[in-house]
Amino acid sequence: MRQPFYKMKPLTMLLLILTSGILAGCQGIAFSAEAAAQQQIFRTPLNDFQIDPTTYQVLQTNELGDTKLILASFQGTRLNSGRETCLFLYETFRMMAGWVAGSGGGGCSNEIPDPETRPVSIGVNRSSGRDQNDPGHSTVSGLIFQDDIDSVQVTWSDGQQQEASISNHSFLAARAGNLDFAKIEVLDTQGNIVFTEESRTPAPGKH
Repeated sequence: MRQPFYKMKPLTMLLLILTSGILAGCQGIAFSAEAAAQQQIFRTPLNDFQIDPTTYQVLQTNELGDTKLILASFQGTRLNSGRETCLFLYETFRMMAGWVAGSGGGGCSNEIPDPETRPVSIGVNRSSGRDQNDPGHSTVSGLIFQDDIDSVQVTWSDGQQQEASISNHSFLAARAGNLDFAKIEVLDTQGNIVFTEESRTPAPGKH
């Protein structure tokens, strides 16, 4: 089975730091999408890192066509650096009588973010799709460190605006196609923009 490409870029991330690109094969059928993602995460080797399975938590799920995206966090211990927190995003899809994990990626860090200077972490993921009929998808996700954050607005490179879903101190915006974000705006409960991140990728036609 063709494996789609899925990479997380280390954009302005305090909690999410790129460890390595991960390509997940379509192996192992699980009874649910959430179980398929967990199964893939637990069996994917991480350099000198031991996952603490008791800390694993599904933060969000997002359905995009026939694909279900699973955003999950967990903690573990890395040799010579200690305890780290991780955030991973996997795509899953139905196969036969169950679910399998497709591609995914994420990162881990032992840094403690200052919510006053950076209220969220930011991770960007793109999948090229499973076959020529699948346009793939693009996501922006992260953890929320500031309690009064009410919404996260994503402006994509084609100008379309999208409000990310928020759950369990995380946010996730996903749409079909291979796109970069142009701008991310983080708003508090009063509607004030407390943080903005703009893409470092030039818009089409601009250099």
